[in-house]
Amino acid sequence: MPLKAIDTEPIVRLQEVFNQVYDRARYAHRIDYCQPLPPPKLSPEDQQWVDDLLAPLRSQ
Repeated sequence: MPLKAIDTEPIVRLQEVFNQVYDRARYAHRIDYCQPLPPPKLSPEDQQWVDDLLAPLRSQ
């Protein structure tokens, strides 16, 4: 936040802000946290990089 030289630094309680947004958006009711996460949508190049990186681990 832009502040003037004479202003004191504000205290922003980010955890409280996060909790309020989470509660107001009702994410606990909208998201099924028991479901596995879907894989990210990667470009073909990025997917190839991930596949190459994980290939040694998958063959174990």
